[in-house]
Amino acid sequence: MNSDVVLSTSSDENNTAHLWDLRTSTLLFSYKNVSAQNASVALIGRNHFASSEPNKSLLHIWQTTKEQAVIKSSTPEKILSLTATRDGVFIFGASVSGKLYGWEVSTGNLISVVDIHYKAVTCLCLCDDDTALASGAEDAIIHVWFVSSLLDEQAVGRGLAPFKSWSDHSLPITCLRWLSGGFAGRLISTSLDRTCRMWDAPSGALLATLVMPCALHCALVDPLQTVLFAGAATGDIFVVDLTAAPFPRAPSPDAAPHCLAGHTGAVSCLAISADGCLLVSASADSTVRIWDVRSRQHLRTMTQHKGAVTSLAVLPFWPDVQHQATGAAAVQRVQVLKRHMQRLDDRSDPVVVLRGCADEGVHPVLDGSPALSVPTTQHDSASTSWEVRQAELEADNAQLRNTNERWQVLANQLYGEALQAALPNLRPNS
Repeated sequence: MNSDVVLSTSSDENNTAHLWDLRTSTLLFSYKNVSAQNASVALIGRNHFASSEPNKSLLHIWQTTKEQAVIKSSTPEKILSLTATRDGVFIFGASVSGKLYGWEVSTGNLISVVDIHYKAVTCLCLCDDDTALASGAEDAIIHVWFVSSLLDEQAVGRGLAPFKSWSDHSLPITCLRWLSGGFAGRLISTSLDRTCRMWDAPSGALLATLVMPCALHCALVDPLQTVLFAGAATGDIFVVDLTAAPFPRAPSPDAAPHCLAGHTGAVSCLAISADGCLLVSASADSTVRIWDVRSRQHLRTMTQHKGAVTSLAVLPFWPDVQHQATGAAAVQRVQVLKRHMQRLDDRSDPVVVLRGCADEGVHPVLDGSPALSVPTTQHDSASTSWEVRQAELEADNAQLRNTNERWQVLANQLYGEALQAALPNLRPNS
């Protein structure tokens, strides 16, 4: 039976990260010099993870079977938060100045630099289909961006605006979590203002506001989206039943939610197993605790870390790590990340971005217009250039649109004929 594994990092003097089995708490692997803070660790594909230095303009990449970093990169400025697409093609880092940097992992090219906030960006979160990115910052504002626009140099050059923005929080944002369902999934945010809010990204509606007794540092929802867990500065983990009806928008602070108690320091991050049965919490008290979600009971405590635990990630693919150790698994190509952008014409592996309705402020999935970022490789610059390939793709896109219009005309004609045939039968008898 395959078991989930957990990657945890800490701020101890050795800057050690550990990979351990979630079910048995067995230590599987350790990594050296992983100096990371909360939100500054990102999984890259199935066999790498990245971490940014908290006090230096450095970003390192580790392979899951090697204790030392395999790639060491210098960044334009200090990166506070990281996230990567699920396929490991792109990695995004946000800085202390409010800029967002986007790199292509296989080439190391810096392909996007966007000013997204006025203050330091504290968290980044991609929805599970990688079409949209949410960002939160010390300015207490949350923005939602389309990934296709962030990777489009022409859109960025024209001045990119977020798809949605919210300023309901009054203090810095501490965590963002996108629930399953892609762009249409709910977005959860926590803040030092003691509130946890739930948003609907397509409409921009605020769905719920939960007021807690103290500042919140992190939150997550179980896979069935029935229970919300919020980690607090006091060390408590508040538990909220999302199936309660009616769901309160602003419950009374006197009605304290149920909580999981045990940590003696602030809860820095939360993670949950793929089956939703086990909750993992990390804290500034140097411990990682495992809880049974159904019974709310504490099961085990991990004490390998000697400093505050800063990040957690559950990896449901431990067999890949075993295969890498024996050389049986293909290892993703990663390169040193570049500090400066190259002109698109100068890249050996340019990125072609198909601009659909995302440029017009409409979600691409909702009206069927493609907005894809497709990495391409020039094998023979004399025979096929990336401009030719882009023209071919745009022609295919136009042909698909024309076909869709013809089908719509045919559907309308069939509907009219069916309606006319049904009208005589619907007339009352004279």
